[in-house]
Amino acid sequence: MTNTKTTMEKRLYTTHQIEEFADGDKQFLRDTISIFVKEAPDNLIKLEEAFQSKSWEKLREVAHRFAPHLAFFEINPAYEFLREVEVLAQEQNGFAEIEKYLLLVKEQASAAIEQMNSDFGF
Repeated sequence: MTNTKTTMEKRLYTTHQIEEFADGDKQFLRDTISIFVKEAPDNLIKLEEAFQSKSWEKLREVAHRFAPHLAFFEINPAYEFLREVEVLAQEQNGFAEIEKYLLLVKEQASAAIEQMNSDFGF
């Protein structure tokens, strides 16, 4: 399912994996996207809070839980950046790199969420 509202824009996400999983159930597809759109901003806030407080384990945990959601919608390279954050947080190393990656994750995920909102009329 490709919505036409943003066909001329660069696609920031895909629904291919969800469509396969939904097996034609359009309501399931909408519900899944709606849940992501509602929960992703909270995850972005949790990432930032953990980073600012230098709570490495919390940062690693949130990155670990949130990354598969980005992968599910193929929001790349945000997914790869978040996996790198997870590794760096585990090592408690790379503060500057983590900061840079989190900024990119936030920008890309937020843009994808905006596009989903537009595409699905949330």
